[in-house]
Amino acid sequence: MKEVKVIIETHRLRLRELVPGDLDNIMRMFGDAATMRFLPGVQTREEGAAWIAAQRERYVTDRCGYWACELSGTGQFIGYAGLNKQEVNGRAELRISHMFLPAFEHGGYAGEALRGCLNYGFEKFKIMQIVALIPSDNELSVRVAQRVGMTLGKTTVYKESVHGIWGVQRRG
Repeated sequence: MKEVKVIIETHRLRLRELVPGDLDNIMRMFGDAATMRFLPGVQTREEGAAWIAAQRERYVTDRCGYWACELSGTGQFIGYAGLNKQEVNGRAELRISHMFLPAFEHGGYAGEALRGCLNYGFEKFKIMQIVALIPSDNELSVRVAQRVGMTLGKTTVYKESVHGIWGVQRRG
């Protein structure tokens, strides 16, 4: 069996490439209406598998994507976080995003994962800004964005709802 590529390690987390075997874990999020409330809605297994395949393609074409988040000590899957290249309001941007299983939404894991992703993105791509698109009513994600140093810029309509464009500038 091929070794899974670890991308980022933090104090408590390991972010690694997603593999097809992660489908059951992804579906624990994608199949849950409460978890998907700020996204287009509950996804099918086929859509989940296609999403994993798209991430794996991004690893090759974009040198980034969304990665599985695991607890370092146990390897337990708790969600995903990562970066993808995306056009936002007509500009090419590096976008950060995350999703965690409900049991792990309030343990500081999102902020820890996003700080690791920000450091990785600034170092790997030598860019000046990373953005997040956050639905205006997603208070939990707004608080996480603020904790990692992001500030609200403009708003935009993304996937048929109003999203804030949050950004953080490279320091130094």
